[in-house]
Amino acid sequence: MKKKWLLIIVLIIIVLINPKTIGSVSQKLGKKSVKIQDKKSIEVSEKFNCVEYEDNIVYYDGNTLKSVDENGKEIFKINLNIKKLRLDSNKYIDVLDKDKNTIYSINKTGKVVFKKNVPNNGLMYVSLDNDSYVYAYKKENKDSINIYDFEGNLQKNLDLEGKLTDIEYTSQGIYVCELKTEKDLESTITKYDYNGNLKDKKSIKDSIILDSIVQKDNIYLIEKNKISRVDYNLKAIDEFDVKNIKYYSNINSDGMYVIEENNNIKHINKKVEDISISSNIEYIDGIVNMKDNFILYKDNKIINKKGEELKGFEKDIKSIMLINDSTLGVELDDKIQILKVK
Repeated sequence: MKKKWLLIIVLIIIVLINPKTIGSVSQKLGKKSVKIQDKKSIEVSEKFNCVEYEDNIVYYDGNTLKSVDENGKEIFKINLNIKKLRLDSNKYIDVLDKDKNTIYSINKTGKVVFKKNVPNNGLMYVSLDNDSYVYAYKKENKDSINIYDFEGNLQKNLDLEGKLTDIEYTSQGIYVCELKTEKDLESTITKYDYNGNLKDKKSIKDSIILDSIVQKDNIYLIEKNKISRVDYNLKAIDEFDVKNIKYYSNINSDGMYVIEENNNIKHINKKVEDISISSNIEYIDGIVNMKDNFILYKDNKIINKKGEELKGFEKDIKSIMLINDSTLGVELDDKIQILKVK
């Protein structure tokens, strides 16, 4: 009985000193175990493209672009008849027809809001917040970028010094990632305004920017052994050291998770925290950040950090999209499986 009263007194003292402490402890100890339920199965051909767009699933299967909501209900269907396609999710649903050299932007209801014939050898196409459009292509052995206004008029052409690796955008500008290898290995991220004028530039020696991800007021730069967070003017906020990133999760208000080559998992959110998982998990194919929890997948199974199977499939998992906080889109060879997470 004395021990019980002593524990109560200690907890009261902690609350008086810092009321947030108990809330934090309760939140960490009270995480619910993840449960997964089937919602809808969508049959597709073996060659399909799939993205998440505004809490919906958009996929191109055969000749048709389709969108379904989190319950699998069809929103729209458009016959595009494109043989070689790149599908992306930006301000709009962006489609690059590499055969016919045509770009399309499609809104949430299926309306084509922008369409234009462009130079051949297309690499990437991005619709921006102010209804401008960026098209990247190969021109005379160089990577080049065209910026178009909402009417399709060319605002600026930019010939890049290195190889284009990514394009991101915010309300303040366009961010272009390049890789240079002619002399020394160097990655750059350059900020342009929407008229194509250079505003800021950041260089990283002896490393490759694998990805750039915009999250609220920050831009995350993913490298093999480091993750950096910069502001919209490319000024450093913080850096996190990691070792040989193999996979990384989506980013939300809870930060992100990375899987290192040795199978270690780290949680990154203002600091780096090691996450322990069962020693029975010999390898991992991917990880999904569920805000206050995460799930792992390998082969044909979704598992938790204990290695317990949450959901199994007949075929291997290609990737998993987070549609919203409680919905997953699992890409398999012949179908998209919509799952509810509880």
